Amino acid sequence: RKYIRSIIDVKMQLNVSQDQSCCSCCLPQHKCVSYNLKSCNTKYFKIASNQENGQYLVADEYLQAGIVLATDSPLVVGPGAWSNLICLGCNDVIDKHAVQSCPRCHWPMCSESCTNNSVHLPECEILAQDEEHQTAPENYEPSPLYDLIMVIRCLLLRSQNPNIWNMIISMVSHVEARMETHETQQSATVRFISNYLMKDFDMKTVNHIRGVILTNSIGIQSANGGRLRAIYPTVRLLNNNCIPNIQLAPKRDLSIELRSAVDIEPNTPLCISYTGTLAPLWERCKILNNNYFFSCQCNRCEDLTECGTYFSTHKCNECKEKYLEPNIWLGEVKWQCIRCKNESTLSDIELKMNQWLGRLEFIDMFGVPPSPRRIENIMRKVEASFHKNHYVWLMVAQVAVRVLVECRTNLLGCRLRCELWKQLVNIFNIFERGHTRRRAAGLVELGLAYFDLAQLEIKEDSAYMPHVQNMVNQSLSHLEEGLQILSIELQDSPMEGIKREAKAGRSQVLKLSEKIQEKLEN
Repeated sequence: RKYIRSIIDVKMQLNVSQDQSCCSCCLPQHKCVSYNLKSCNTKYFKIASNQENGQYLVADEYLQAGIVLATDSPLVVGPGAWSNLICLGCNDVIDKHAVQSCPRCHWPMCSESCTNNSVHLPECEILAQDEEHQTAPENYEPSPLYDLIMVIRCLLLRSQNPNIWNMIISMVSHVEARMETHETQQSATVRFISNYLMKDFDMKTVNHIRGVILTNSIGIQSANGGRLRAIYPTVRLLNNNCIPNIQLAPKRDLSIELRSAVDIEPNTPLCISYTGTLAPLWERCKILNNNYFFSCQCNRCEDLTECGTYFSTHKCNECKEKYLEPNIWLGEVKWQCIRCKNESTLSDIELKMNQWLGRLEFIDMFGVPPSPRRIENIMRKVEASFHKNHYVWLMVAQVAVRVLVECRTNLLGCRLRCELWKQLVNIFNIFERGHTRRRAAGLVELGLAYFDLAQLEIKEDSAYMPHVQNMVNQSLSHLEEGLQILSIELQDSPMEGIKREAKAGRSQVLKLSEKIQEKLEN
C-alpha cells in the first residue's frame, strides 16, 4: 500500500514522455542489437553511428519536402504515465458517465466487450493479483497509476513475443542516471511490479524497462483523443533538433508516417523535436537534461536569439529597447540585457510568464460573450510585456484565434483574427518549417480568416474593391499552400476535417473573386 500511496502522492513530471520522443542512442556500451530496417522502405534513409550520438538515421539520397519516408507500426502501446481514464481494451477515453469495471482486475473499462479484449487479458491476470484493488484508478481525475500498464505490457513480451522483447530489452534506458535522480514515481512503479505483481522480474529488469519506455516512447492519441504512448522501431532512431526536418504524422490505426518536412541533403541526420518545437528554451533544456540526459546543441539552441525571434525572452524592463539574453556563469543561468546589463533570474521570468498564462484558465478572460475590443486590448498588453515572437504571446494568441471564430460577423474581430493568424504563421515558418501539419493548419486558418474579412469588407459602402481583391488573393494563396501540404493526407487522416474546410473555403473564395471582378469591370 505504501507503494500505491507513493504513486498517488507524487506530482508527475513524466508527461514529457507522453508528448515527446527519443531515439535509442545505441552506444557500444549499451550493447544494443542493431535495428533491422528491412521492414521499412530504406531507399530514403540509412543508419549511421558515431561515439557521440550512437545509432541514428540519415538521408540516403536527396529528399524533397513532403515525401513519406516510411510507415512505422508500434512495438507496444499503453496509456500515458499520467492519464485520465483510458480503456485498457480499445485505448479510448472513458466517458465518466459510462465507466465499467473489469470484473477480474477492477480497472475502469469503456464496455463489457473491452474487458475481454485480447490486448487486456494478459495484463488483467497480472492486475487481478491486487485483490484489494489498490492499483485501479477510482475517479475521473488524471491518475499516475496508469504508469504501471505499459511497463507490464513490455514485461509480458518476454513470453508473448521474444523477438520484440529482445529488441526492447536492448534499447537504451539511461537507468543509471535515472536512479541517481531518486524519482519517486520510478521507485513506486518498479517496487510494486517487482515485489508484488510480477515477482519473476527483478528490480533491475523492471527499472530498465521503465527507463526504456521513458527514453524511447512518444506521445500519440487514440481515435477519440485518449493520451497514449508507444515505442516505434524506426522513430526511436531519429535524432533531436529543435527545428526538425522530419514530420511525424500519426494515423488512426496508431501507425506513424515519417515525412520529410523540408528538402534534405544526402547524409543529413533525420531529426524530430523531442520537446515540441513551441516550448521555451529552459523548458526544452529541462526536458532533454532530465529525461534524455543530454544538452541540445542544435542551431536554435546555440543561437541566443533563437533564429532572431527571442522566443524565450522579453525586452529589458529598464531600457525597453534591447532583449534579455541567457548568460551561463558557474552553472547558473541568468538573463542579461545586452545594452544596460540589467539581469533577471529564470524564476523572475517564469513568474512574469505564469501571471499571464494563468489567466488563460479563466473562461471569461476574453469576455462572455467574447469581445473583439477586449481581445485586442489584451493582445496589445501581452505584446507590450513581451513581444510578438514570444512564447507567451504565442500561447495567448492561439487561444484568442479560437475565440475570435465566434466573432466572424464583427469587422474588428475578423481583422484581429487575420493579424493574429498572420503572426502565428510567421512563427510556424521558423520553428515548424515546410510541410508540417501545424503550419498547414495555420495557413488554412489564415486563408479562411482573410475570406471572412473580405466578405465583411465588401458589404461596406466605402469598400475599396482593389483592396478587397488583394485580401481575396491572399486568402486563396494561403489556402492553396495549405492544401498542397495536406494533399498527402489520406481520407482517414486526423487532418481530413481541416482539409475539407480548406477545399470548401477555396471554392467560396473563387466565387467571391469572380463577383469582385464583375464589380471592378462595371
